[in-house]
Amino acid sequence: MTTLKAQAVDGVKWTATSTLAVTAAKYIRTIILARLLVPDDFGLMAMLTVLIGLGQAFSDMGISLSIIWKQDASDDELSSIYWFNILTGIIVTGLVIAAAPLVVFFYHEPRLYDLVLWISPIFLVSSTGMPFQMMLQKELLFSRLAKIEIIATVVGAIVAVSAALMDGGVYALVWGSVVDIIVRAALLVVVGWKNWHPHVHFRWKDLRGFIRFGLFNMGERLLNFYYANIDYIILGRFLGGEILGIYMIAYQMVVEPFLKINPILVRVAFPVFAKKQEDNAVLRKGYYELSKVVALLTFPVLALIAATTHIFIPALFGEKWNQAIPLIQILVILGVLRALINPIGSILYAKGRTDMGFYWNLYGAVVNTVVFWIFVSYGVFVIAWLENGLTFISFILALWILNRVIGLKPAEYLATLARPLIANAIVAAATYAASLLLEEIVANGIALFAVLVVFGLSLYAAFLAIFERDLFKEYWRLLWRR
Repeated sequence: MTTLKAQAVDGVKWTATSTLAVTAAKYIRTIILARLLVPDDFGLMAMLTVLIGLGQAFSDMGISLSIIWKQDASDDELSSIYWFNILTGIIVTGLVIAAAPLVVFFYHEPRLYDLVLWISPIFLVSSTGMPFQMMLQKELLFSRLAKIEIIATVVGAIVAVSAALMDGGVYALVWGSVVDIIVRAALLVVVGWKNWHPHVHFRWKDLRGFIRFGLFNMGERLLNFYYANIDYIILGRFLGGEILGIYMIAYQMVVEPFLKINPILVRVAFPVFAKKQEDNAVLRKGYYELSKVVALLTFPVLALIAATTHIFIPALFGEKWNQAIPLIQILVILGVLRALINPIGSILYAKGRTDMGFYWNLYGAVVNTVVFWIFVSYGVFVIAWLENGLTFISFILALWILNRVIGLKPAEYLATLARPLIANAIVAAATYAASLLLEEIVANGIALFAVLVVFGLSLYAAFLAIFERDLFKEYWRLLWRR
């Protein structure tokens, strides 16, 4: 287990390097684009994001991920999976093109027609690279994946900003996303080909061992995406592009930390847990440790966002985005809960229980749809509070599922999160108090934001030095071992 843990930490090191670079590029891109574009452009992109997510959920019928789950897949089985991916990519691309008029009708937005046609090829393109990504993850070759992600993100950001500078409007966001996916898929094929590549072989019988896993995984991914984006769908449908654009920025501010930090850990955790899938005691211990590290890394970012949003939104994004400030402060609770819920997938996939993930997300999708549909007329702030409450219920259900699957004990699990929760509540309160004191002294918003970040992180570092020294000494040793 020690060697496996060392491999896992090495994977975390490379994934963290990738994530830091990718996150920096995306934040810089978002800040620049927020100044060059208008909220309505971001609202249109949010509508497209829903369609992209639905297409990607169907793009491989959920089978690619089973490459990691089934440790002993034969070369014939892997080749059949690859060509099946290509087939489903072609089908989904055609369906997305055919769905363009329906998307326009649903949102009452004619501009979406051409935008849908622009994004339609990405499903076929991404299907060529997905099996190679799974193979690299299975073999824990995260250094290669890290380099691919950095290059693709930077190229996509350059295209998006260049298009915005040339008055491309919403097309800047679309073209940037399309180029990112094309570059990512091309590099996965080139790099992955050296480690494994398919041969000319396809048999339906090769897929039998993967179909059940894949169908439940596809359903779970589809429902999970719908569950996570039903607010976008309903707000866009009833409140329009401008309100949705503001909500999208606020939502991204609070979900971005766990969308960037959690995959560093969860992407590595799944193949590691899969190698120990029969030992529930090891899985429980690993999940407690994973959740604690997620909390220690994610919570301080959310605490600083909550405490400084009234400073950095006008300073970095501009006054036209000020309506997002109270939304961000409300949705920070959502960020905390989503960060804690997110790692459950690594356990369910490792145990082959994609069915439980499917039913859990089915419940969330149905309940959120009904509740949001009923209350959307009360405005975006009511939807934000409702999303917090419904996500808390999902968190409780997640603990029950983990208890059934690996015997997780809620009291032990919550005890591992006590220190990070208390520490970051103190960091948020102290940083917000400091912002009120310094606002009259430091006139420049960007300078004040920088000072507050340094203050908050220093306070948090003191907490780690006192209460979590042994944990971080162990991980530091593993990160920098020879």
